[in-house]
Amino acid sequence: MKILWITNSLAFPDICNALNIPEPQLGGWMKSMLISISSMYPDLQFGIATLYTGTKQLIKRDIKNVTYYCIPGNPSTSYNKKLETFWKEINNDFCPDVVHIHGTEFSHGLAYMRVCGSSNVCISLQGVVSGIERYNLGGIQMDILRKYRTLYDYFKTSVTQMQKSMHIRAELEKEYFNRCMHIIGRTDWDKTHVWSVNPRAHYHFCNENLRSSFYLCNTWQYDKCQKYRIF
Repeated sequence: MKILWITNSLAFPDICNALNIPEPQLGGWMKSMLISISSMYPDLQFGIATLYTGTKQLIKRDIKNVTYYCIPGNPSTSYNKKLETFWKEINNDFCPDVVHIHGTEFSHGLAYMRVCGSSNVCISLQGVVSGIERYNLGGIQMDILRKYRTLYDYFKTSVTQMQKSMHIRAELEKEYFNRCMHIIGRTDWDKTHVWSVNPRAHYHFCNENLRSSFYLCNTWQYDKCQKYRIF
């Protein structure tokens, strides 16, 4: 069986080393999941596709039984129709049996479903943006937030810009839910919001792997700790 992962970052040491770039300090649980599943089911073939700003053309690398696809671009909430050509190429080259999209925050996974279909696609939730959006301002009225903006808000991302971005992501997420019939999550919160958008979707409960250090580190012991220190 061939499984294609669509991720938001290059969170895998092998491809980062091949491209001579530092490994991002995000998504370490995906690396742990890849190692765990590969050890349990060695006959599975994995492909991993994500966006990479360091190239202007599609990069393909086969490293340790994993095929990596680096697509020119940067994860964004703005839909980029140019990605559709790359997704067609990747889909025809790898021919996945299952496509696993990790997260609904950005539009590049949506581009895959629009051009390649979603009959064999599942999505892992990393947060339900359409559910969080309504609570993002903590009940504070937008006109009050505008009134008390500081100089920092004018030069950096302001609360109003963040709320606008949150709304765009929420709309993207709803299209993800409507197009995909298999959603993976961990909580009743996840399941309720998925079914509120697409009651026909199949919801699959699955806890995620943690980074290996959580399982391999020594057990905390009071007599060996540095006392009176707060981390």
